[in-house]
Amino acid sequence: YYILYYTTNTSVPFDQWSHKIVRAYPFYVLEFVMSKLNLLFVRVASINAKGSILSDFHIINRSLTNHHLISTIDKFQCSPNDINHLFSIQWTIDYESRFYINKYIIYYMDITENNDDLIRQLIIPINFLSIHKHESYDLYKYEFNSSLFNLNYNSYHILRLNLAVIDQNQNHLSMTQPAIYCTVTRKYVPNNIRILATDKDFIRLSWTKPTRLSSPIYGYTIKYRAVNSNQSWMVKQTNRTEIFLSELRPITKYEIILQAYLNSSYTDSSGPLTRIEVTTDETVPLVAPINVSAYMINQTTANISWIYPLDKNNPDDISLLGGMIKGFYVIVFAPLSMQPPIVHRNYEGTIGTQYWDIVGNLTPGTTYHAQVKAFTKKGDGKPSVPYIFTVSNEDFRE
Repeated sequence: YYILYYTTNTSVPFDQWSHKIVRAYPFYVLEFVMSKLNLLFVRVASINAKGSILSDFHIINRSLTNHHLISTIDKFQCSPNDINHLFSIQWTIDYESRFYINKYIIYYMDITENNDDLIRQLIIPINFLSIHKHESYDLYKYEFNSSLFNLNYNSYHILRLNLAVIDQNQNHLSMTQPAIYCTVTRKYVPNNIRILATDKDFIRLSWTKPTRLSSPIYGYTIKYRAVNSNQSWMVKQTNRTEIFLSELRPITKYEIILQAYLNSSYTDSSGPLTRIEVTTDETVPLVAPINVSAYMINQTTANISWIYPLDKNNPDDISLLGGMIKGFYVIVFAPLSMQPPIVHRNYEGTIGTQYWDIVGNLTPGTTYHAQVKAFTKKGDGKPSVPYIFTVSNEDFRE
């Protein structure tokens, strides 16, 4: 449990501060009139079997408390999906109040544990929510894997849930009342799945063997394919707790289903399973720029332009579609001259349309080759076909 010490007058010795014993939830709502004094001084002691730990001083500035936040969380509901190991919650809040909210906290307790002090919390950042706007209120939804609940190993759990708000000044506001209840059933899935390594064309995974099963585990089947694709599942089997998945596409998100089998023939599909998503790494650009050309601006300066082809149906362009292209090298050199090549990383343009770059310090009467290649953090891609142009000896007028 906790002991909350508080005062509005720091001239009072600490042993004379007011205090409250707080059980279960790690917060407490104080109800008193602060009149003209806006500051509240608090310290919190956490008590367990080994002793107590007293926090440092904390000052609550009432002038920073968000008086505009209307406590209108309503229609708080939960919905478990035990087949997919998903858990979703939703609630509504009035339209104006949402501007003052920084994040939400779910407080949950498994009432099958018969321990009213065993309260846990799950923090929900705003950017993890889906929002459906209505005229006077917003409907919030949050779906997550039920494994995020820190629960003991039981075949089912009855969860008591409350929802609380943290405002933009980090004030913890009152939580929803009354609590709601949901039942979650679980199988003991292969856990502690770790991504040992990824590259542009492979994923290596490991996991630990599920515990507390009534039957022995003979091995595992791994099914995987690109997310939101129509391709057939690729299947591998192993009796180890590690797998290497190869011949994959770069920066592609794969869904991977890992299932334990309870007989030696791998035909018992009742074993526990889990699903994860992993994205493969980047690669060098797989296509070269096209339509390179040069337009002389004056006698020593040229505008080099090119196109990087964009085809959503071409798997080779997945590097571009994934946003991994970091830029282009523009290389202008004179094969018959001792001049060093001119290399630029500056360019203007839009993906899928035309890019250009201004290259200066060219020598009149010299023949140049212009090439362009894209690059990523993994390296350079294929260079374009050289564009050959000669700078005129005559004075150039735009």
